[in-house]
Amino acid sequence: MKADVPATPIPKMEVPCGKQGCVVFYKGEHCMFCQPASEILKESLLQFGLKESSVCEIDIGEHEDVAREAGIVGLPTIEICGEVIMGLPDEGSIRDAIVNAIMQDCFCE
Repeated sequence: MKADVPATPIPKMEVPCGKQGCVVFYKGEHCMFCQPASEILKESLLQFGLKESSVCEIDIGEHEDVAREAGIVGLPTIEICGEVIMGLPDEGSIRDAIVNAIMQDCFCE
């Protein structure tokens, strides 16, 4: 993170379980798979009638401390209600994680 440029605040989306959000998408400026992963994630959410606004996006370049605290070791990383998917995800793994989250009553829209 650049010392002379203030970091963009992380969106305040804390959910009742205390997490940052039901879906947290960790991305970076030079991540070549982040945009396609974001598109797969958002399309999968829409298939279940969930809003894109349920995604909390965190740029690790601006929030290194948050990424370090979360144990992020690669990009993109998607966390859906505690389930971590790293790298370019396939639609099936995203859908499975969304279904598990719905069954745990994780989405609080």
